[in-house]
Amino acid sequence: MRVEGLRRVNVPEIAVEALREAIINAFCHRDYYDPDYIQSAIFKDRVEIRNPGTLFGNLTIADLRKGNVPQRRNPLIADLFRRIEMVEAWGRGMPLILKYSPDVDFRKIGNLFIVSFIR
Repeated sequence: MRVEGLRRVNVPEIAVEALREAIINAFCHRDYYDPDYIQSAIFKDRVEIRNPGTLFGNLTIADLRKGNVPQRRNPLIADLFRRIEMVEAWGRGMPLILKYSPDVDFRKIGNLFIVSFIR
């Protein structure tokens, strides 16, 4: 929290915009052939979004850090999210996550892709 004048203003410990994009990306880019679930995990030092499936195509974590990655594993689902205005444009998720949470950590463990936000 911070104080502005005489009022308390709540400040989330993780940028809501970054967390929102990570969750939407998990649904748009998960591997739907894998029966596992998208999971959120809250730890003392971090919050994780765990997405079934490894990175799509030849993408690497270094590619994600560069930003604009317009590849879509599930184009019909991505288009649905765009039509219901949950996604503004394809390829903007990673730049938004990096803009609002530059210290975000991306990991691949087994068949999971994990986005980890430091608390």
